Amino acid sequence: MRPGPRGILAILVLVVGMMNSFARGQESEPKKPPSGEKYKVCEILVQFKPTASKQDKARVLKNVGATLKEEVNTPAMQASGSPGLDVLTISYPLRTVNGQTVKDSHIDRVLTTIKDDSSVQFAELNTTYSATRRP
Repeated sequence: MRPGPRGILAILVLVVGMMNSFARGQESEPKKPPSGEKYKVCEILVQFKPTASKQDKARVLKNVGATLKEEVNTPAMQASGSPGLDVLTISYPLRTVNGQTVKDSHIDRVLTTIKDDSSVQFAELNTTYSATRRP
């Protein structure tokens, strides 16, 4: 059974991320905005349509307040005709109630805004999956 394009893309992103982590020798945290508030920093994977211009990409980043962390365009992606993948970072203040961090829907709104843009093929959170052992 062959994985679909998204599966291959996710595997490639994970492999590239692991290689970068090993090359640096340690995992580094993205810079957080200077403030007394606590911030959540998220990464979003975005694949723009092949017809998207640099201006389209810049507009999407500006609309959601994101920054471009990395452009991923492996030889396998190039060979398959994939337009590559952009890794965006976004940070926002965490809400707390009675000292407890509250799940904020900000990142959901950001994802919806990105996905609704006509120049975007797909967007999703950059998450890490790990296998767990079951007894």
